[in-house]
Amino acid sequence: MPSTRRMLLPAIAIALASSTAALGATLTVPSTHRTLADALAEARPGDLIEVQPGIYREHDLVVAAAVTIRGLGGQAADVVIDGGGRGRIMACENVAGPIVLQNLTFRGGAPEGNSTRQQSGGAIFVSRSELVAQNCRFEDNTAAANGGALRFVAAGGRVTQCAFVGNRATFGGGAIDCSYGSSPHIERC
Repeated sequence: MPSTRRMLLPAIAIALASSTAALGATLTVPSTHRTLADALAEARPGDLIEVQPGIYREHDLVVAAAVTIRGLGGQAADVVIDGGGRGRIMACENVAGPIVLQNLTFRGGAPEGNSTRQQSGGAIFVSRSELVAQNCRFEDNTAAANGGALRFVAAGGRVTQCAFVGNRATFGGGAIDCSYGSSPHIERC
């Protein structure tokens, strides 16, 4: 008769393997993916996108899955996503599950378009999704409508230990604008 210990070890190994698979893949910018846009295009729910220190000149990024995007610098200023005033930096719309941003700086976002929706959320536009921003910095983002840095529309999440510097919006929410039942928690910013 086999011992209980011998039977448990394979069961534990199978459980660990399946829980690791549930965590998703790790995509690294610029190592495994040249740009953040390339990593986001391949990302699946549960993936971790790690961004090496540097300045990444990107805009109009689309987050279509519940992923974590983490800057690998010692502080948020070490990893900068710079929109260069050429468009909104990132949109998170209709994503099932939380989108987590950690240790990143979003700078120079300026959405363009004809509608209020297109002109809102200088750095990030969040609609019908959950955004968690931890230790991020939002600087010099501009919206011709609402939410110089962040605009939440029918969305929720948590903004924790983030800094907002020099963000502007024409209609409302120089830093953050919340509308249509949005309910993000803002803590220690």
